[in-house]
Amino acid sequence: MRGREHSSEFDSSVFREELNLVRGRMNSEGFRFVEVEGENKYETVDREGRGLTILVYKKVMSQNLPYELDGWFIFAIQKGGIVGYTGAYIDGYLEEGFVEAKTSYSVVSKKGRGIGGEMEKINDLLMQEFANKYGDFVRVETDANKSMIEKKMWSEVSRELVEEMIVSRQIWLELFGPHGKRGFGRENTYEVSKTYRQLDCLPELGMKKSKNEAPIGNVANLISKWLRDN
Repeated sequence: MRGREHSSEFDSSVFREELNLVRGRMNSEGFRFVEVEGENKYETVDREGRGLTILVYKKVMSQNLPYELDGWFIFAIQKGGIVGYTGAYIDGYLEEGFVEAKTSYSVVSKKGRGIGGEMEKINDLLMQEFANKYGDFVRVETDANKSMIEKKMWSEVSRELVEEMIVSRQIWLELFGPHGKRGFGRENTYEVSKTYRQLDCLPELGMKKSKNEAPIGNVANLISKWLRDN
């Protein structure tokens, strides 16, 4: 179903669950326990040619623990509504040469529009910026659908739901699996990894870039509206 807009019971429920978790950490002013500031705003289009705005918020690092090195939140917005979310954090100790990055659960309201791919381009750029500044590090991603499918296979859920989960995992593996398009290799049964190294130049995104002036509280309100209306 790649290349075609696709909304399933599984995809919709995962998107709702993740937005609920994000909303639980927010109020009308923004995040409750994490101070963030607007980083950049990107303007692009989805696969259907519809306008897509992507907002990046960086964690304010002065308040962090010593091992917290960087972090950000990425929200995709279309027609005034949230259509995608992801984020990442980089932890470790630079002096000891141990640094690891992990991405939050990346979710989109509907697959097939290319929204997740556009968010990942920005995620990848931010990872590369960190590597260029501080040196090599490893990014680890969890094959979350694998364990979810294994649990659901032995529970009382519909066959259609399991099939939807399998399709979602196949799409994920095409991108992040060993030998996938994103350059990851197998770390262990449930994880894949990729090493970022210093480069002479950053990748070109092909997006219009400007300063993100939108208060994070505006995003909190959009999340609440999406959950209420859907």
